[in-house]
Amino acid sequence: MKLCNQCNKTWPNEFNLCPVCGGELVVEQTQPSDTISMGDGNAINGGINFSKDFSKKDDHSVSNSHNTSDCHNTTNSNNRTTNFSSKHIYNGNYTKIEREKTAEEILIERKLNFRQCCKKVLDDGLLTREDRIWLEEQRSYYGLSAEIADHILNEVSSTHQRSVMSMGTVQRIQFNNFKRAVEGNCVENIKKYLPQIEVIAEKFQEEELQFLYHLALAALYPQECVDKYINRQEDKYWLTFWVYVALHKLGDISNAENALIDLGKWQGLMPDENIVILGAFGALMDNDKFTADELFNHAISGECSPLLNNLAEVMSAIINYNPIDADVITTLSKHRFYVKHFLEEVFETEKKALKQKEEAERKAKEEAERKAREEAERKAREEAERKAREEAERKAREEAARKAREEAERKAREEAERKAREEAERKAREEAERKAHEEAERKAREEAERKAREEAERKARKEAARKAQEEAWRRAREEAERKAREKTERKAREEAERKARREAERVAREKAEEEMKRRASEDAERKIREEVERKAREEAEHKAREEAKRKAEEEAKAQLRFCKKCGKQVAIGVSFCKHCGANLVSNASASAPKPTISRICPKCNTSQSVGASFCKKCGYKL
Repeated sequence: MKLCNQCNKTWPNEFNLCPVCGGELVVEQTQPSDTISMGDGNAINGGINFSKDFSKKDDHSVSNSHNTSDCHNTTNSNNRTTNFSSKHIYNGNYTKIEREKTAEEILIERKLNFRQCCKKVLDDGLLTREDRIWLEEQRSYYGLSAEIADHILNEVSSTHQRSVMSMGTVQRIQFNNFKRAVEGNCVENIKKYLPQIEVIAEKFQEEELQFLYHLALAALYPQECVDKYINRQEDKYWLTFWVYVALHKLGDISNAENALIDLGKWQGLMPDENIVILGAFGALMDNDKFTADELFNHAISGECSPLLNNLAEVMSAIINYNPIDADVITTLSKHRFYVKHFLEEVFETEKKALKQKEEAERKAKEEAERKAREEAERKAREEAERKAREEAERKAREEAARKAREEAERKAREEAERKAREEAERKAREEAERKAHEEAERKAREEAERKAREEAERKARKEAARKAQEEAWRRAREEAERKAREKTERKAREEAERKARREAERVAREKAEEEMKRRASEDAERKIREEVERKAREEAEHKAREEAKRKAEEEAKAQLRFCKKCGKQVAIGVSFCKHCGANLVSNASASAPKPTISRICPKCNTSQSVGASFCKKCGYKL
């Protein structure tokens, strides 16, 4: 086995780099039983990872070893560490590891190591005086302030209290409903229950609860899962575990690998195979089936958390996917939540690749079968050709003998046939002559009948044409007579109408002349009368206008007002002078009546009211 010089994980000898952190692998040496295992953070800042058989009775002796350790932290003026070294003892051999980290990173690692110490002393739920003394020694060793150490201790104590608490009946039922929704891939129910489960997960630290809650968060809301990890107040194993998957879903591979490395903090507390399975899961999500297969085969050699059994089954089914394997199909159908939300793309790719492989195998098989079939056909064809050739030769020999025999028979037969033919030709010739004679008679008879029939038809057509022509001539004659008659009647009628029209025009012309003479006389009289009336009307209107103008001027003069105080002219209708402000109401005189404009009838010189159209005395139109 090989050992990683960064995360201290062991891998098979065929590995050259650590699949988890990418560190260089070296051949593992046998470690003495009384040594302390140093993690990657311990190589820098002197922190320790206690083994599972940790005993508080030995804690203080361990702390003493801290004070005598040769691993110390120094910082330069730029708050950067320089050449931090730690000696790992492997059968007397020393392996020197050098790192550079920021002061902030070193402080975080010291806090994490002190947190582990707090968790150890609180395993039994009691914090004794000896525990406090030992924690104080650890605080001093890690260089933490009392305030920071108290805060970490209170936080771990609160978390421990929550972890020892068990869910009540209501919370248990809600969790079971949520669990069934996840197992059945019922996304709507998962989203419905998730706010309740979030509250429950903050209060209780049951492993299955934390596992399923962060699993659902990474599957449905990966960014929220990442935000929870970034803003965490305490480290949670399953949050760190599933945030790796969430970051993979978001395509943030670099931070995903950092989260994977952070899982090393739980070394000795959680199975190392969990990290290997997670790495294989990430490789499978990236469609790197080769790496996933190698990591998965390495992981199954050990033991992982029981909560990861379903995930391991799904990964095994996809890596070894076979559509005709009932167990594989059953597993993928049973755990479809993992397939749907994490591995659907690689699953579809695997199915396509398998189909392509099957198609290639099918084509290769068909090609082999085709070639075998062609070879068999070729051999069969050659065998058939050989047999056909032999058969042809045999038949040729038989045919030659048969032809010789047939030739003799043919000649004899031809002679007999010739004689029979001559006899038959003679009889046929006689029969043909007889038939030709009968045919000639029949044709002559048919020709005579045809000519007689045509002659009768010709005469019938001629008679019909003659009758038709006579009928047409009769109709044409009647039509010409009718038109001539109508023309004569029309001319007579037009002549009578023309004479009547001339007479009517003459009478009308005479009447018009008389009417014109009468109208001319009346028009002359009318013009004379109108001229007299016009002159009279104009004279009357002129007098009326002159009178109205005179009265308007008098009225205008009468309407002029002057202020009695200042003597200046003021407008009619105002109550106060605009020049001096004197009251004009008391000095106002009565308004003069408006003059009435009268009209005079030009015929009888009678005054008429304004707007009248006819004279009220003689009725003359005004």
